[in-house]
Amino acid sequence: MMKKWIAILALCSLLTCGAWAEEPAEKETPEATVAVEESSEKVDSEAETPGEEKSGEAPAEGNGSTEVEPIETFSGAWQDPAHDRALLKIIPAFEMDVPEDETWFDITLEWSEDVKNQSIWYMSARYDAPTTSLKYTDGTMSQITYAENGDMVETKQWENAEGALTLNAEGKLLWTDSREEKAADYAFEKQPLNVPSPEELGKEFVIVVAKLEKDTAGASPKLADATCKVVQYAYSRSLWTADQDALCENLTAAWKALDEKDRKRFDDNLMDIMDAANEAFGNYDSVKALYEDAGAQAMGALSENAEAMLAWETLLDCSLMMDVG
Repeated sequence: MMKKWIAILALCSLLTCGAWAEEPAEKETPEATVAVEESSEKVDSEAETPGEEKSGEAPAEGNGSTEVEPIETFSGAWQDPAHDRALLKIIPAFEMDVPEDETWFDITLEWSEDVKNQSIWYMSARYDAPTTSLKYTDGTMSQITYAENGDMVETKQWENAEGALTLNAEGKLLWTDSREEKAADYAFEKQPLNVPSPEELGKEFVIVVAKLEKDTAGASPKLADATCKVVQYAYSRSLWTADQDALCENLTAAWKALDEKDRKRFDDNLMDIMDAANEAFGNYDSVKALYEDAGAQAMGALSENAEAMLAWETLLDCSLMMDVG
């Protein structure tokens, strides 16, 4: 669990420091140009080795780039404009015990037929540098149906599908899947980084934290309820995909809109909520009864959700870095 938190905090720091910015391309020197031309002529002049068989497998369509930072490149929300009901989410899989030279992702593709029916694909994918793709062998697809009372029924359609999401030269993700016939119809584009307004952050987060009453009877259930609400908010807005600088700026504006008393209460209460969230994510069973007493059972599912954890860490990170001068 400690390894997971260190990795998540490292990613939050990476995003906050503007790692999304592209590095300028190196200028090609005349010497390099000559070397490439000579190498090309040499290859063209060489005869094919007798008896050597050519592979019948078509090369994967990558983006042609020799260097791609996979977490920066693939993490986030993706959609195909032609299929706006489909939402692809790609999250770094920090929980997996894998070699240090491998990068894995948890992938979810949601396709909503209507408010009561939904199709969901799940994959655990490894980044493949030569093809600039995320490859998987454990793809599952389920049908989700919601009853009138809100109960969810999940029916698995298949599992162990193989496939890949490949980044092409246009920056789109092309999908191939051994079971899904319509996979080739999709060309996913990365969505703009969303940033809630100061007003929204104030209503859904800052005021919830500032108005938490700790010095009253039943303070622990109230703390559990507030913790669940702010984590749920961060998750619902996928704040881990937000532009970090803009998020911190808007969060600061929301904090400054409070009066002096509520600002101090926010600062004090935030530490308690941070500790409560850490405890829930670290060992929910130890605090399950508290959240149930508070009517905040949703924290159980949130505590097991990697996206919720990352979204909350992003919001917390910005809260601790606000410019309050």
